[in-house]
Amino acid sequence: MDKRKQQEASFHNTIRSDNVSEHLISNRKFYSIARKNNEFVNNYLTENCLGKRVLDYCCGNGETTIYLAKRGAEAIGIDISDTSISNAKKSIHKNASFFVMDAENLNFEDNYFDIIVCNGVLHHLDINKAYMELSRVLKPDGIVICDEPLAYNPIFQLYRKLTPHLRTDWEAEHILTKESINLASRYFGKKEERFYHLATLLAVPFRGLPGFNILLKFLERVDSLLLKIPFVKWMSWQVVFTLSKPNKLAQEARKFWYSNTLGTFKLDEEKISRKTIFTHGGPNPKFTCPICQKSEWLSRIKQKDIFVPHDCSQSKECQTLCSHQGNELWTHEHQNFDFFSGCNPNLPAPKCLFLNDVPSRNYKKYFTPCCDQGGRVFRRQWAYSCQVDMVRKPVNINWDNYDFLFIDISGCEQRFTRPNIPIILYGHESWAEPKKYQEIIDWLKPDIFMTSYPTQWKENYRFPSKTKIAFYPLFSSRFFARPNLSDKRLDLLVIGATCAPVYKARVDLDRQISKLAGYKIEFSHLLGYKGARQKKENYHYLNKWSEYLSSARYVVFGKIIDPRKQALFFKYYETLGSGAIPIFHEVPDLKLLGVNPFEHYIPLSEIENNNDRLTYFLDHYEDYKYIAKNAVKWFNKVSDGMLFNGFEENIRQITNYKYPKRII
Repeated sequence: MDKRKQQEASFHNTIRSDNVSEHLISNRKFYSIARKNNEFVNNYLTENCLGKRVLDYCCGNGETTIYLAKRGAEAIGIDISDTSISNAKKSIHKNASFFVMDAENLNFEDNYFDIIVCNGVLHHLDINKAYMELSRVLKPDGIVICDEPLAYNPIFQLYRKLTPHLRTDWEAEHILTKESINLASRYFGKKEERFYHLATLLAVPFRGLPGFNILLKFLERVDSLLLKIPFVKWMSWQVVFTLSKPNKLAQEARKFWYSNTLGTFKLDEEKISRKTIFTHGGPNPKFTCPICQKSEWLSRIKQKDIFVPHDCSQSKECQTLCSHQGNELWTHEHQNFDFFSGCNPNLPAPKCLFLNDVPSRNYKKYFTPCCDQGGRVFRRQWAYSCQVDMVRKPVNINWDNYDFLFIDISGCEQRFTRPNIPIILYGHESWAEPKKYQEIIDWLKPDIFMTSYPTQWKENYRFPSKTKIAFYPLFSSRFFARPNLSDKRLDLLVIGATCAPVYKARVDLDRQISKLAGYKIEFSHLLGYKGARQKKENYHYLNKWSEYLSSARYVVFGKIIDPRKQALFFKYYETLGSGAIPIFHEVPDLKLLGVNPFEHYIPLSEIENNNDRLTYFLDHYEDYKYIAKNAVKWFNKVSDGMLFNGFEENIRQITNYKYPKRII
């Protein structure tokens, strides 16, 4: 048992002992007002538990388990505290049984319970693992009912800080938030919430006094009005939420993906290969209706609309998604891959803890399918190589549960004791905060420093002798590039100019090219950067650029004004696989890829401030078409290997090749 769980077991053994100090249970006074939430839970259980198999999840002294057993349920209570289970067993009932058990690793078969009751327990657990187990053992038509405290009320948060003896360190840091509740949507298709106790907290000092019940009833009516207000309801003390429609197909497909066994995934009569899953993604976890799940996934796999008409709340959305399949551009922008996050200790794949506290990024984007090409490649790359648990703070982490730690250097805002597991540190723009970055390198002493710009990092930073600097190109996979060596409707596509001062060289290039006449030229730029506002009909946002890429004869990229800040991005790589002739600035790290001027691209210096030279290339496209052919050949040969195999090899190296190589 890891340290965190030992602390939880020890703490609850203490507060459940016969001679527990009143000092350790003083917060029980608040439960004098917990009438409405208890009524809702008890009424639901009374009406629905007869003849059902019900799990009292972290049962404590077993009061709820016995309550269920007396009402005709086959009731099972589990808890990590052996003192609690010993107390529970003193209440004997033929329909009740109790076991000491780890709630994050239940010893029950899949699809075992009709109802699961979670009464104030999820904030004691790793909630991602808890949801995973609850979804696994719940029957497809079952329900989980959770009664939990919330983290937002500032008065309660102050009380929690002033009374640290009343809870473990883990519990104090993991009171439920909106985000942690919404995380359940990854494992359950339906979630309903009810909020309790805001005004009623005023009644706590009057408990035991005459008129308490009258006061409480009045304040409950006040709450019935207040807690209908969207923002105010999250200030309440308690939330009761129910979870149903467990996402079984996504769980089974994920298990198949990480089990690394030969063969195909069987979905009724369909056999789905690993390569097909890798290309088109796994089941969409948002669909819990079995018909919608299968229709959408099979439509995506077969790239045609095979929606099965039926009536459910998700069918309209599913039908829309199915109708898009086969549209190459739409598919290119919306491929789904959902195996990125969540470690299952029973699956044979490396387990990574991803510490992600980059302030400028949206944490939630890592948990939902996204249309951004970089995000899609990132998710697929990680899912191919390992399992990932993502956290924002290195608090109460059992490092022994993980094979390695991954940190983005730009997000290292916290300092903590370096764990005794391998570390991969990722660095992107080397010039952003040089002093801070050097301090982080000196502190973490990474086993692998992964970067897209190794030349710049090597030249400007000191690394420990043991650190391997691994080239991590921000590639597009062959599954995202769309090569086209014919059917060209554009002479020139211009990419990469923005309004920020650092991009002045790109803006100057725009002005130069705009003077050309008689050619079909398209500009594809990100505008409005840092408050600037430009509106021109022939300008398009960067997420449109792929629409034009493979239909262009030439693609030109401007450079950044500071030569120390030249960077390779997805656009460079996908251009090499597009069938267009690239005109690039000669970024130093291109040489590491084996990409050579006039073999795979034309140097930007050839045409800068020289429209006569640019015109010459445009007029002699057939003479230079060999460059596009060489680039596509190079891209098809190396892209997936450098993107996926190289990334996996770094992980296998620091884990001492503990796990078998992934199968596609």
